[in-house]
Amino acid sequence: MSGDRFILWMARIFIFIMVCISTLILIILLKELGPAIPSNWDPLAFIGAIVGGFITLFGVRITIKNQRSADFLRDYLKVRTNGDDVHGELDAMTRVIKEYLFGDKYEIHNKIVGVSLAVEDILKGKDALKEKAALVSEKFYDMTDVYLLTISHWKYFLKYENGLDENYLYEKFKREYQQLLAAVMVLEDQMELIREKYKKLSK
Repeated sequence: MSGDRFILWMARIFIFIMVCISTLILIILLKELGPAIPSNWDPLAFIGAIVGGFITLFGVRITIKNQRSADFLRDYLKVRTNGDDVHGELDAMTRVIKEYLFGDKYEIHNKIVGVSLAVEDILKGKDALKEKAALVSEKFYDMTDVYLLTISHWKYFLKYENGLDENYLYEKFKREYQQLLAAVMVLEDQMELIREKYKKLSK
């Protein structure tokens, strides 16, 4: 039994014990307050209503959980496909940018030109990437947005700050490259969580 399932079962046992204890306390109080209670009041019906309420609440929670699981399994292929597309594209472009920034093949001017071309390629598909990311999860979308905001920021400097020294731009991009890498790693982690959840639910 996995750790999560063990904790879940322990929580259910705890709730059951608390319901039993609460019921016992109610019975004791009813005996003590007997003279002050109307003669037509049915203690068993009262206790039954409380226990029934707990059971109903528990049943509703299980139903909601099962429905969410069913929805996840139904949409898994679409989520997986869109998530893999976004992660794959951003991961590939991050590797291209890394080659320009940290590789030894290019002079600084050509490094900046290469990064500029990569930025343009990414931003051409910006809207499509965000649409796909929105179909995966909120966190996946947020990290995709972080990545694209960083790239948009780079485009601003490349387009409107032409007077800046290329060495300054080069050092700036090298520092901020870590933001791109971190975002891609989070996207990868999110996809792994989705795959693991699918394996767990489809057993």
